[in-house]
Amino acid sequence: MCRPTNDMGSTKQHSGVSLASNTLRVKYKTACPSPFRQGLAVHYSRTQGKGSFKRLRAWVDGKLFLYNVTFGLYMLEWWEQILFNMVLLLLLWIALYNCSRMAVQWYERLAIHMANGSHSLLFTK
Repeated sequence: MCRPTNDMGSTKQHSGVSLASNTLRVKYKTACPSPFRQGLAVHYSRTQGKGSFKRLRAWVDGKLFLYNVTFGLYMLEWWEQILFNMVLLLLLWIALYNCSRMAVQWYERLAIHMANGSHSLLFTK
């Protein structure tokens, strides 16, 4: 549950608003920011470090963040995320397996036609 906190992190109750130089300023922020702000802050803070591993990790974190936001996984429970990822990986494996089988059959058929001297598969009208 999100609770308002002040800049120091305490949950002390206060009015939440102060008047400073004739402007209305909020004194507290929520303890659980939106996933967009949180993910981007983590992503940009890690890219500032030097080293290829930190840059690679920041890139992977950014891609995982985009994946979670694109498919809406950030609002699911942990077990729902695992279930969704398993189903997605299963469908991806089925598609890749069938594509590889079709490619092998096509290349075998091409090799047979090439051995017979027929190039009809390469140049069709």
